[in-house]
Amino acid sequence: QRGYFAGLIPSTGLIIFGKTDGETWTELARQKHTFDAHEKQRLAVTCKGDQFTVSLNGETIMSVQDATYDRGTIGLRVVNTHAVFTDLKCSPVDE
Repeated sequence: QRGYFAGLIPSTGLIIFGKTDGETWTELARQKHTFDAHEKQRLAVTCKGDQFTVSLNGETIMSVQDATYDRGTIGLRVVNTHAVFTDLKCSPVDE
């Protein structure tokens, strides 16, 4: 697995963004944010060129610039918790 990752860590109230090359994880940003893990959350990542914007429930949480990977696919991942994914959308960003 190589690419970028945005995620919620309910136990710490963190939102993180990072990348992996398949062997090494590099955290690019983290932000404390209050959210109720028992309620439905809408996590969104927008990528335009090398600029990533991570939003939670319509609120921009962080912006990160990184140009390591210029293409890829979308994946969903759960680590050490339970999750349900619904309403996955992927669309091009208007220039």
